[in-house]
Amino acid sequence: MRRLLIMWMLALTAAAVIPLLLAGAGESRAEAAFGTGEVSAAPDAPRDTDASGSPDGAAQSEPPPGAVELSAAGGNSAREIFGAANRASAVPEADEPSRGEEAFAETEIGSSGVEPSPGSGAVPPRVPDAETVVRVLDGDYTRLMPLADYLEGVVAAEMPPGFPEAALAAQAVAARSLVYYRIAHPKHSGADVCTDPGCCMAFGEATDVSRAAVAGTDGAILVYDGEAAMAAFFSSSDGRTRSAEEVWGAAVPYLSGVASGENMEQNGHGVGMSQYGAREMALGGADWREILAWYYPGTEVT
Repeated sequence: MRRLLIMWMLALTAAAVIPLLLAGAGESRAEAAFGTGEVSAAPDAPRDTDASGSPDGAAQSEPPPGAVELSAAGGNSAREIFGAANRASAVPEADEPSRGEEAFAETEIGSSGVEPSPGSGAVPPRVPDAETVVRVLDGDYTRLMPLADYLEGVVAAEMPPGFPEAALAAQAVAARSLVYYRIAHPKHSGADVCTDPGCCMAFGEATDVSRAAVAGTDGAILVYDGEAAMAAFFSSSDGRTRSAEEVWGAAVPYLSGVASGENMEQNGHGVGMSQYGAREMALGGADWREILAWYYPGTEVT
């Protein structure tokens, strides 16, 4: 009888303890998998799930050459990072102006409804693009590249190469201004900009045309009240651009509505520089400084 009682007690103990041990082991595995995903995935990147049910990045292989994990990128500004640069993955050059900047500006103003604070980001001395390194979020990794390389890829993806030189140069300055604006107003943790056209600006393979546009405006940015301007741009308008207040509900002095000569169907948010409007001005003899002065009144070029 005593032996049966002991065996019965042991059975009860095992029944209670074993499930707890198994649950603990399962929890540890889940924590480990979660931690692995957090290391490789970017904080602002969508956590999509593939067909296997695993988060993107959880099964990430070795990082591409030149990439660094976000945890290693730290919080340094673009001017504090120097080193070898590598180009990000290329996409075809633009046949039509890109809508990438639409999301950039809509996210900045539309979601918060707050006008950027004047003077909150001091404009640094003009520095050649090749001497400034930016942190570019590309998927799950951050790449370090000279600002010149990044801008060449942006201009190639955002504006067709057949546009006049003055329009392409204006596009280069607008894009460069947005990079400096984003450095002063961080959006990503551990990166200055990204290659997602739905978030920042489109990025593609540099061309001779885009290189010339960037080199011809080397280091030039638009400033307003002592800081880099949020030089929003879009594809085409119906004859006039819209003000930031009209579209996003927040007034920005240099993003006011102006006449635009293309008179096409409005394609984009309508705030800032119309790319087809810039094309028309260039064809009419305007240089890139005149184009920018028209679409961003009150700004100055450094």
